[in-house]
Formats: sequence, C-alpha cells, structure tokens
Amino acid sequence: MGRFPLPFRSLGALHGGENASYVIVGMFTDHYRAEAERLAASCERFGLAYDLHAVPTVHHSISARGTDDLSFTKANFIRHMLAAHVKPVLYIDVDCEILSPPVLIDELVRSRHDFAIYNWCADASNEFYMPIELGGNGAPETGKRYYRPAGSVLWQSDKQLLCSGCVQFYRPSLAARALLKKWHQTIASMDGCADDMVLDFTFNNLSRCHCSGSGPPGCPRLMRATPGGFATSRSSTILIFPTGSVPSSRSAIRRASESTYL
Repeated sequence: MGRFPLPFRSLGALHGGENASYVIVGMFTDHYRAEAERLAASCERFGLAYDLHAVPTVHHSISARGTDDLSFTKANFIRHMLAAHVKPVLYIDVDCEILSPPVLIDELVRSRHDFAIYNWCADASNEFYMPIELGGNGAPETGKRYYRPAGSVLWQSDKQLLCSGCVQFYRPSLAARALLKKWHQTIASMDGCADDMVLDFTFNNLSRCHCSGSGPPGCPRLMRATPGGFATSRSSTILIFPTGSVPSSRSAIRRASESTYL
C-alpha cells in the first residue's frame, strides 16, 4: 500500500538535552505552541532530551479537523523520529507535561522492549474520575480538589490491546518499524477512525499476540515486538490518566486537556 515512511515536513522544532538514552518527541500546530513550550519546559526541568516539531496540520485520524495528508499521521512522524535519532523515542502529545522524573521509561530502555503503551484492558484498577466544581453564593472556589467517579473499562485481557495513544514508546528496531508501518497502512484503509483505535485493531487483528512473561503486579501492559509477531508482557510503565482525573503518585505525565491539535 505505497511507500513508508512518507516525506515529513517540519516547520521548525523545539529541542534540547543531549546524550540521553531516549528522546521525547511530539508535533504541534500553531494553536498548540503554548502547550508545546510547556512540555519542553517540563523536559528541561528534569533534564530530558526532547524534539518537538511544529507542523502545518495533523492527519484527521488525530483531529477531525485535520488533513487527508497521510504524512502527518503519528505513525509516520514517529517513524521519522526513530530514523533521525537512532535511539528509543517516547512520543507524547504536546498537551501533556512531565510532573516527575519518568524513571519507568529508563526501565523500558534497559528492558529491550520494542513498543510500550498504556493498555486499559491489562490494568486491574483503571477507574477514572472527573473534578466536581464547588463554590458560588459567596463560598470559596475549591478548584480541582473534589472528584467523582466517571467510569472504568470493565474488560480485562492479557492479550488484547485497548490503548490510550497520547504516550507511546518505540525502540529503533525492525519489529517496531514493522508495527508502525502496519499501523500507518491501517490508518489509510480505515479512513475516519481515531488513530489509537486503529492501533488497537492493528495489534489485536493484524499480528500474533501471546503472553511472554510477568513483572511487578498491578502494572499496565507492555507490548514487545518479536520476529514471530507482537508479544505482550506485564512490566513497569507509566500510567496515563484521562483528562481531569485524580493525580496519582504513579503518574509521571499529566495530560492537561483533550487535544484537538487544531
């Protein structure tokens, strides 16, 4: 289905950090420059290498208001970043910020995993919460102090992926590049679908999955790509909470808002 990766056009980049074992990457339109600068500042705060690229638009698998141009998919961008840096990359949506040292990413780099992402199905405790806005009638505003349950994913599986695509880890390996290519091709064939849903479909249906081990209890699921297919293994990773969720000591990265990118 055509060549991959496609040529990628950057309008400039925010970058910093040197001699790191991995690099944080992301792309942003002009409307998200402030968020990108905040992410860059949080990387600087913890001495993390980053390379955030300004783009004229994003693919409509990321934002409904995006372009049909497949060169602006996440898969194509991440593939270019792997080639540019020749080291593991941690893709982060730019409306996230780093809140604490992401030590579990260092474990990922040492683990030799090719691909990692948060998997709702593999997390035994995946409840999420929304803030309750109190105040008014002369009462002081409470801010984001009180929360109410907002839902959870009720299915659990060690072999099926139901991901949140705002943070993704890739190693510059043949297996990771193969997954990115298959994801990109499936985005093209499943026009109109959100890219994280397409990634779920790609992993669950277009690859062979099997359980390959266990790690610390209660940790989200990682995927290790192997020549025989994409295997899964339970190990340490970051926990990404939906918008407005309760902060947790396990969360190294916070998403500030629902991203539209445009």
